[in-house]
Amino acid sequence: MSLINILFANLIFNYYFINLTLNRDPNIGLEALTNIQNDFERIGFPVSFSLNSWFLTIFISFFATFLLYFSVYKKIDLSNPVNILKAFLNCFAIYSGTLFFFLYFFRTYNLSRGILLISTFLYAFLFTILLLLLSQGFYSKLNRTNVFKYLPLLIGTVLIALLVNFLLNRDSDNISVDSIISENEFETSLLATVDGDCHDWIGSQNYTACLPGAKLNVLENYGDSLNNVINFNGNLYILDAFGTVFINTKSQVFIDITDRTMNRIEGYGTETGLIGLAFHPNENYFLISFSDIENNLIVERYEIAQNGLPKIETKQVLVKIPCTSEYHLGGNLIWSNYFNDFLLSVGDMEMNAVPLLNSEPFDTTSPRGKILFMNKQISNPKLLSATNLYTQRKDILAYGLRNPWKTYEYKEYLFIPDIGNHTQEELNFVNLSDYKKNNYEPFLFGWPYYEGSINNEVQFNEILLWEDKESSSNISEFIYENSIMPAVYYDHQGPTYYRAALIGGGVIEDLNSQYFEHYIFGDYLSKELFAYDFKKNELYIIPLEGFDSYITSIIINPNKNESVLVASGNGDLVEVSLPGK
Repeated sequence: MSLINILFANLIFNYYFINLTLNRDPNIGLEALTNIQNDFERIGFPVSFSLNSWFLTIFISFFATFLLYFSVYKKIDLSNPVNILKAFLNCFAIYSGTLFFFLYFFRTYNLSRGILLISTFLYAFLFTILLLLLSQGFYSKLNRTNVFKYLPLLIGTVLIALLVNFLLNRDSDNISVDSIISENEFETSLLATVDGDCHDWIGSQNYTACLPGAKLNVLENYGDSLNNVINFNGNLYILDAFGTVFINTKSQVFIDITDRTMNRIEGYGTETGLIGLAFHPNENYFLISFSDIENNLIVERYEIAQNGLPKIETKQVLVKIPCTSEYHLGGNLIWSNYFNDFLLSVGDMEMNAVPLLNSEPFDTTSPRGKILFMNKQISNPKLLSATNLYTQRKDILAYGLRNPWKTYEYKEYLFIPDIGNHTQEELNFVNLSDYKKNNYEPFLFGWPYYEGSINNEVQFNEILLWEDKESSSNISEFIYENSIMPAVYYDHQGPTYYRAALIGGGVIEDLNSQYFEHYIFGDYLSKELFAYDFKKNELYIIPLEGFDSYITSIIINPNKNESVLVASGNGDLVEVSLPGK
């Protein structure tokens, strides 16, 4: 009976902990489960199955249960109080060893180290008490004392609370991936795996055709992970996640701010690091954006010396926005020829768990969930805020955004990818001449009321619409009437695949190209490119067969026609030659 109790407690604890850890960052959780499925694919596992947090829970729970039962419970000696401390240390060693063994064995990386450490200590504490309670000698002694007589009730309450939490949330949108096995060939169709053919399209009605045949060429590896790549005046600037900007090759560093950068690789955050870079086209200075070690979104200005490198002593901090989480910083910088100014994208800076409770992207007194001018003060937004104590910002070009990444300007058009929450991705584009026509009222994109084409039916909004110093309750009506719907949108979940996190790119301007005036973008997780002919409203899917990482940034290749450069999560800079149409 004691063995069953230990197993039951392990299942409850591990399910709660593992589910919390994987869902803290869906991209990391999906990557972990995808790694496991890749292993099953290699051995041709001939069973249809679904992978979610229960998969890791069962393995860890059963292994830890038997080790605890035979190594600790069976050997508990209460003759010396020091043995209780030894039991705690043994529980800690067994669980930490079991946990990290299976995480490593199943290639489940980049999970929050803080949660892992806290959970390991909590596990050792709770299970030491549980094992002592299950020991009849110790339990009988506790019954004779007044101090500890309620301890069994306390432990039982904790375990019951965890069980209730599990039962209430077992049907929620936990991370999972499904495998569909062919009955004849035992081949696994995996989440976000491409084989040269296109995945089904579930999204906007402008999908036109699949274009297989893209060719990949890894140009160079720049370390553990890349965040961005920029082209300026014939030079490539490659931004890693840690704080280093390389120019053209890994051997030449343009600027290094790693000592001031919080990065997502070393456990300091999930979407933090070096983010953006943009140059003034006529003056010798540039702007750089990153998350600092205090979790602020920072934009700095540097002058450029005659040798083409930054004058470090000229650093100026232009923007400092505190981030309430480690998510959705945005931070992308571009130079706008249309406005003759820099544009900064800022995300809503909220975790995935609470997006619909946060209406700050609508708040025109806040910088979050916006695209902002760095210098101009020409915007004329309505006052949307919880109070009329503050005035609306005059630097807003667009608002109602979740996590705009890699905005791109082409002639009078601005392309605004906005990374979705749980259901859809979206690509917006606007004609910038409409900004002046509408009396400089910013473009509104509707998040969190809308995610792509989906109406989230938000029931509560603390933001009010203020007119003539009086508040109006018709904020929802205003948002529904004025929100711009995306030009392209697509669902995350498909029959045999998963897409997530739309990564913006650029427009091919070569008149002789078959992709002339096609906007090329990608999906972070499914490892696909898309070509959007925005003049004809036609969308093409370009699968990347053999691409073995995640897409973080895309630019049009300045050195080769009919190709793009893709920065990847494993540090590779990849040249992709586009297929014929």
